[in-house]
Amino acid sequence: MSKRNKHYFTVPTYLGNYKENDEATSGEEDATDVIRWILNHQHVCIIFDDVQAERNDGVVLAYLVANPTWWTTHFITFSCLLELKASLCQAVIVHHDEIISAQVGTKMNARACQKLTNDVNSKCDLIYSNYFWNNLKMIVNNIEPICYGTNINQSDKIQVLLMFAGIYLHFSGHPNHMIAHGMKKGI
Repeated sequence: MSKRNKHYFTVPTYLGNYKENDEATSGEEDATDVIRWILNHQHVCIIFDDVQAERNDGVVLAYLVANPTWWTTHFITFSCLLELKASLCQAVIVHHDEIISAQVGTKMNARACQKLTNDVNSKCDLIYSNYFWNNLKMIVNNIEPICYGTNINQSDKIQVLLMFAGIYLHFSGHPNHMIAHGMKKGI
């Protein structure tokens, strides 16, 4: 097992008008739950990290947690999680029983063991779900123009009107009409 140098950022989870969309809300919450689950279970984290190290010539990426008021942290957090998709899915497939053992440990109470096992299985099912990853990719694609807009507004030459127009155009063509309506309404 290699020595890991990780940096964790903790931030709240608020996506403003974008959260009017149930898919965005559940996708953001699911992604945050998966990340926190991995980070809160050291032995589970080690299993996922070892698979990353095997796949990436010893390179292990950190699991980030987004700040609720900073769109850019959501973008970075979820983009990093998308980069980890192959490693996380491989770990769930190959090491499922080890992941259960790592979280459940040596609990004596059968009810507690079953509850922990169910929790692990739900997280593993989520990681292996194409719906989860597709939804996360949609969220990342939608947050990206907001991040650009935020950065544009921090420059010396503030181009607010162009930023709002760009975001408006992005969401005008969005296939999910609820997202399009909610975001255009917010603009």
